[in-house]
Amino acid sequence: MLLAERDVAGIGIDTLSLDPGNDLSFPVHNVILAANKYQIENLNNLDALPARGAVAVVGVLPFCDGSQAQARVIGLME
Repeated sequence: MLLAERDVAGIGIDTLSLDPGNDLSFPVHNVILAANKYQIENLNNLDALPARGAVAVVGVLPFCDGSQAQARVIGLME
C-alpha cells in the first residue's frame, strides 16, 4: 500500500471503517497494522482542514492488550 511505503505515521478517515463492510479480509487494516502505523476512523470536519500544513494531535485512552480505544483528535492550523 502506497501510504505504508511512504512511511506515514498513520491514517485517518471520516467513515466507519478503513475497509468496505463487505470485505472480511480487512486488507487496509492488515497492511497498516503490519507496518506498525495507527489508524483512526470516524473523524469529522476534515473539510475544515487545509490540504497541507495542519497538525493532528491525537489523545488516546491508555490501555493494554486491546484492539481499539476512543480518541480525542484535534486539528491545529495557522
